[in-house]
Amino acid sequence: MSPRPPSARLIDSHLENSDSPCVALTNPGIVPAFQASRNFYIPDAAVTCSESDTDPAALHHPVLVVEILSASNHAETWRNIRAYMLIDSVREILVIHTASVRVDVLRRGADGSWPDDVTAITQGDFTIASIGLNVPLSVLY
Repeated sequence: MSPRPPSARLIDSHLENSDSPCVALTNPGIVPAFQASRNFYIPDAAVTCSESDTDPAALHHPVLVVEILSASNHAETWRNIRAYMLIDSVREILVIHTASVRVDVLRRGADGSWPDDVTAITQGDFTIASIGLNVPLSVLY
């Protein structure tokens, strides 16, 4: 088993300390909204708050998805992100870069729409709004 990335450990700790009903999972299976019988995605981490998501190998209602982006998985990662955006329960997607100190945040608006572009975080703190966690960027690197 590979070690949990810092982002997953940080999210785990936050959820436990806040008595959240949500659960963070490393490398969970996510069943997409489109062609669910033929597609399956495995992000680096995800959070679900749904009691109906009892099988970590097949989440249907993630609220947060975390992908770690490297040069070798760039195209595949962004293809997967488009699929995550089609899942109604997904509120936020984090893309943690490995080639630079940068996290791209995509956050669904109150009207259900997604932004036209990412919010790039390159220094300081940022908030993972879907779970109410303030994160110093430095703890991810």
